[in-house]
Amino acid sequence: MKALSIHTYGPPENAQIVELEAKSCGPEQVRIRVYASGVNPADLMAIAGTHQNTLPTPFTPGFEAAGEIMEVGSHVTSLKVGDRVMASFGHGGHAEEVVCDYRLAVRLPDQIDYPAAAAMPVAFGTALLGLSVRAALQGGEALLILGGSGSVGAAAVQIGKLLGATVIATSRSEAGCQRILALGGDVALNSSDVSVVSSVRDVTAGRGVDVVFDTVNGPAFMQAFNATAPLGRYLPIGASSGQLMDIGVLQCLLKNVSIIIADWGWHLHFDLPTVQSALTTVLNWADRGWLQLLEVTTHPFPEAVTVLSAIAAGKLQGKQVLNGP
Repeated sequence: MKALSIHTYGPPENAQIVELEAKSCGPEQVRIRVYASGVNPADLMAIAGTHQNTLPTPFTPGFEAAGEIMEVGSHVTSLKVGDRVMASFGHGGHAEEVVCDYRLAVRLPDQIDYPAAAAMPVAFGTALLGLSVRAALQGGEALLILGGSGSVGAAAVQIGKLLGATVIATSRSEAGCQRILALGGDVALNSSDVSVVSSVRDVTAGRGVDVVFDTVNGPAFMQAFNATAPLGRYLPIGASSGQLMDIGVLQCLLKNVSIIIADWGWHLHFDLPTVQSALTTVLNWADRGWLQLLEVTTHPFPEAVTVLSAIAAGKLQGKQVLNGP
């Protein structure tokens, strides 16, 4: 089968499309013919060898995909050959086929096509895991999302509203702010023009927010931390700024704020029921029309290395998806 393969850690140019022998399907696994695979910043970290769940080389990157079941293991009863599915996994998505635990694959509603489905697991799974499972966001609470117009941030805006929160989200552009409002956000802040701290305090009558969902990090981290109410929960989800800020235990003690980690990748390796539940939930909500799916740009699979290189160089914006080989 054709697959993107990493033999040496480094820049995306190290990736090669090669022919690999298809993997066998175990009793509790399914084999999926990949028709679309989502590209994520975490792919670049995996290729560079800097991802928190570092894989030994050689490996095939790719955390999410959509396609058709080709084979099911002898113990699998919930899926069958021919089912259209969306799946997420620790690696292997950028290939002609992928074999994964059956709990990581969820049957697709008819109206969701493969490219849209391939863009869902990481963004919507991370948002649901972070806000509902880890931060236990409650109806009536105030939620601040840094980077609300990006893929994960846009998912968090929608899920935050479905959970009943007042959603305040930031973007660095007016177009991004308009997108936040179109997704249902209550307040959109242009972080290039306004003070996040003072704006949040105005919106929350001086109290601050209960939960921060931070996809940006960097200098914005302390602004958002200072806008968090006592007993608040802070989720450092990503670092689109290119910087990860450090914070001391004393600062958390003084405000009585919890730093909570919501690592989708960890759950893919060690907590499959939570992944299955999250994927099932977001597909159910999408099927009911409660979620706007991400807009995607698709690329032929032979252009995979070019696409990854362009993302690394900041030349591609929005959600990128590779068509199956």
